[in-house]
Order: sequence, then C-alpha cells, then structure tokens
Amino acid sequence: MRQCPAALASPVQARPAPGADAVVEYNTAGGRWLAEVIAWGAAGWATLNDARADCPEVEPD
Repeated sequence: MRQCPAALASPVQARPAPGADAVVEYNTAGGRWLAEVIAWGAAGWATLNDARADCPEVEPD
C-alpha cells in the first residue's frame, strides 16, 4: 500500500470540452499560445501522476 499526501489522492479532472455552440477562431500567434497552455497543463497533471507513483510504500495496519 502507498501513502501519499491527501492532495495526490484527488482524481485527475476531466479535460474540459467546448460546448456544441462554441466558436473557436484561430491565428498563428493565438494557436501557438493555446498549444503552449495545453502542453503546460498536461505537464502539470503528468507531474502529479508521477508524484503519486513516488509515494512511499507502507505496511497496512
């Protein structure tokens, strides 16, 4: 069994999806920024998932 800080036990949130009536416009600079923000968020979740795997093993009581 692993023991982790409580914050690491929280489930990963589902990625938000745009509504059916969403209008997304694109230009090169905006698209590049959006891609960077998405990668940044994905890297944050990956870091949390990796941290969960590094929690110490503990013996059950």
